[in-house]
Amino acid sequence: MDTLVDKVTWQGRILGGLEMQETCIVMTRRIRLLFFNRSRTTVLPDTNSNRIPGFIIWWNTSDPNTLHRIHNGIVQTISRIGFTEPAVWCNRQKMNRSRKTLANFWHDQIGENFFYYRKAT
Repeated sequence: MDTLVDKVTWQGRILGGLEMQETCIVMTRRIRLLFFNRSRTTVLPDTNSNRIPGFIIWWNTSDPNTLHRIHNGIVQTISRIGFTEPAVWCNRQKMNRSRKTLANFWHDQIGENFFYYRKAT
């Protein structure tokens, strides 16, 4: 396993009770360099999504079994909360009062897989 790819669709209600549907692509890549284990999950909006850019979560592992579990966890998270919320959290991270705010968001979302979290961008 070097790359896992899934198309994820979320359907739910946003503020004001408006029904909404978001689709995105979740791709987890195993990156092994000589001394680095910097695998990542990239989440990109579908072409018909709003104009919010995608985001990347970097992991401190290149173990294929762990990355498979992480990938499934991110797919489940996006299925539960949608694409926009985590994308906004990642893209506005410099506006947060604390440097740990984004990490705390991901800790709440991915639970035990947070052990492998390096950073989100």
